[in-house]
Amino acid sequence: GTTVQHAKAPDFENTNFWINTDEIADNGIDDDNNGFIDDREGFNWAYDSPYPLDDNEHGTHVSGTVAQSTNNNPSGVENEYSAAGVAFNCTIMPLKSGGRDGTSVMTDVAEAIVYAADNGAHIINMSLGSGGVGQYSGQNAEADACVYAHEAGVLIFSSTGNDADSGGWSPDFWGVGYPAAYPSVVAVGASDNMTTPGDPTTELQSGFSQYGY
Repeated sequence: GTTVQHAKAPDFENTNFWINTDEIADNGIDDDNNGFIDDREGFNWAYDSPYPLDDNEHGTHVSGTVAQSTNNNPSGVENEYSAAGVAFNCTIMPLKSGGRDGTSVMTDVAEAIVYAADNGAHIINMSLGSGGVGQYSGQNAEADACVYAHEAGVLIFSSTGNDADSGGWSPDFWGVGYPAAYPSVVAVGASDNMTTPGDPTTELQSGFSQYGY
């Protein structure tokens, strides 16, 4: 894997991380003139920092599902506690738009999307979302950014939302959230684990997974 300068979870020991080879870390200079200083390993819009460290844990959890190292049991022995990401040979570009409380500013999300597209990302995953009210009122930087990335050939995924059983977003909202509901984004919901072996038709939507439009 690619060695990153800053802290990473042990499960990512052999995971490949994207490096901006045109940028020199920690010299206080925007070496590649892209508008971001010291963004050698990604960027953190929540704190206007070149260090996209996860202070919420959700990003690490999702990245691990995708790309954590194989045979990562501390014992070194493969057993029922061993795990591997579903695409453990891929490369992760760490971009952080949310704060430690898990909330994001829409313009920060939009800038991260554009940054990913401009720096060669093939896939963008956004395990985040918000309700539909007001999303199409006037100029929408997030929607425009998704279109920009889509037209650049990037495949974009986003969660439909996890509050179908509570309408927990304010104001109350149970449908597919944004950015998942944008036409340029693939909306991803969740199913339960009640599948009868050999019969995938028995797998049902999870009670918490938002759906509709």
